[in-house]
Amino acid sequence: MRLAWLALAVAACTPGGADDTVDPFTPYTLGFTTGDFSVPSGTEMTRCLYTQIPADKDVEVVGYRAHMLKGSHHFNMYFTDASNPTIAGKPLDQLTTCDNGYKFYLAGSQWQDIEQAIPEGLAIEVPAGSVMVLESHYVNTTDKPATGRVDVELDAGDPSKVHDKVGLYFNVMEKIQVDPGQKVRLRARCPVDDGVHVVLMTSHMHWHGSKFEINELDDAGATTPVYASTDYAHPTVTQLWDAPRTIAGKGHELEWACTYDNTTAETVYGGPSAEKDEMCIMAAFYWPKLTDQPYCLSDAVATAPQ
Repeated sequence: MRLAWLALAVAACTPGGADDTVDPFTPYTLGFTTGDFSVPSGTEMTRCLYTQIPADKDVEVVGYRAHMLKGSHHFNMYFTDASNPTIAGKPLDQLTTCDNGYKFYLAGSQWQDIEQAIPEGLAIEVPAGSVMVLESHYVNTTDKPATGRVDVELDAGDPSKVHDKVGLYFNVMEKIQVDPGQKVRLRARCPVDDGVHVVLMTSHMHWHGSKFEINELDDAGATTPVYASTDYAHPTVTQLWDAPRTIAGKGHELEWACTYDNTTAETVYGGPSAEKDEMCIMAAFYWPKLTDQPYCLSDAVATAPQ
């Protein structure tokens, strides 16, 4: 079995008499690993590990860590209800092919190593009995086989100390097209809720991308830049936990844009391949969580590069 449960601490207690107060919560960590797998030379592959967490309690995620071997394009961690028909028949606790069904995004990165702590009082909630999905995407451009591996740890916090749940805007650009020799800025827009506090922003695009932007638009159309990254392989992670960006006003939107420079002789379309296709995806964590995680899809609109 590839799933590991790691207990990192015992419940705090005060030694002494019978009136001592004992904290009933014991901090723990859930560990997940793909194990080593072979990536043949000149290939690009995505593999997933599915595993079910215990059904007796929700998990309040207050931090995570991940490590990937060299050659990884990215990892993503998702969760979904065990009854989700798109995962039916997927073997548990072994590496397998991935499905394309709807799942809740929890964590991910293109960095080889990442560590993220969530401040006390906040947590990302994973419902009891959920199926966790660890997705690993590797690209081997060498002439020799390579080894892939992803290890992830999720820290579980005390539910009694969580006053707000963390939500996510996961906005995906569709209908990407960049013609041969074309340099273009593609942008898309999705709504954002009034009164939420945005605490983390990051992005994802492939090697044709030279700049990623996120802007906040108010109901009058005024634009405020809130994020930028110029490294597609190691996108900026903007942390705002201590000074959140509060959305004040109804009708606001988040606009995200990718500037592409297609120096090839082939048209580039949106798709999963890190070598042939492009993506333009933004993620923004916020609190309080108002609804189940909405994956917002929006078509690309071409504008002149800035």
